[in-house]
Amino acid sequence: MSTGRPAAAPSVSTHVLDTAAGHPAAGVPVRISARGGGEDAPPRDPDGRTARDPGGRTAQEDPGGRTAHDDSDGRTAREGPGGWTVLGSSATDADGRCRDLPVPPPGTTGIRLDFATGPYLDREAGSAARGALSREAGSAARGDGHDAAAPGAAAPAGAPAFFPEVTVTFAVEPGQHYHVPLLLSPFGYSVYRGS
Repeated sequence: MSTGRPAAAPSVSTHVLDTAAGHPAAGVPVRISARGGGEDAPPRDPDGRTARDPGGRTAQEDPGGRTAHDDSDGRTAREGPGGWTVLGSSATDADGRCRDLPVPPPGTTGIRLDFATGPYLDREAGSAARGALSREAGSAARGDGHDAAAPGAAAPAGAPAFFPEVTVTFAVEPGQHYHVPLLLSPFGYSVYRGS
């Protein structure tokens, strides 16, 4: 029996764990996009209000009716042929979680999460290289000739991240919550539907 009310929108959460380092990955930018029957509905923040960028603006439309986007301030965007609408962006906190992703609009049938992993992996590679140098110096001082660094634990210092970005696309149903963690290491990643 229909109540005359639209079905509740799905909700999405994520977090990023660095499996090589054994800790949450802080500071990873994440962008959420949606597609489906609710494309024309404005994105909503977690409290159900129309999402606005930090300057208090809602989406800006160009003369052709497409929604413009500027990643620097998170305005809503209509992207190319896939019909994806950028809802907003965030970055992982110290616990590796994005706590402020916007709620997709009613009628959403697909979600795309874009993780900008390159800067994080580059920082971690530099940190691992500094740690390896410190361990090598300690080993030389002890005269034991052992390098305490774990082989293959990080990308070589100065090498670009092998996975500079990770895009995850998944189907959603109204009223469901989708927690989709990213397990990240320098040369691999995995995602799953969590709880």
